[in-house]
Amino acid sequence: MTANRVAPWSVAFVVLGLSFASSADTAVLESRLRALEGDVDVGAASAALEQAERALAKSGARAKEGDPGGSARARAIADAALTLAERQVARERTRRALFATRQRLLEVRAKVSAEREAVERLLRQRAEVARQEDAR
Repeated sequence: MTANRVAPWSVAFVVLGLSFASSADTAVLESRLRALEGDVDVGAASAALEQAERALAKSGARAKEGDPGGSARARAIADAALTLAERQVARERTRRALFATRQRLLEVRAKVSAEREAVERLLRQRAEVARQEDAR
């Protein structure tokens, strides 16, 4: 089992009638859910987070009912919803970073354009002064 995902074999064990690591998987899922809920960009993933919360609640209810298969399926749904939410949050962060980078690029372009115009103006003035000196 990885630190942030439900072990794929845990669902297979439950299907086979073996319920190993279900509480550990649930704890990992709940930890991921809490981490996402505290994220600034969580608005981009609210629907997926709601689905994950419902699936985790259903997993707990199924486990209390003695339905390890149903509990494992609900945990798998929660895992998928959390993965989607994590990707949506990452996409939102990337979108904001891209927008900020684009804004900086536009500002730099405007500054370069203003500086180029200033240099061209100075060159024209210098050429005019040189013509005037040659005319004397």
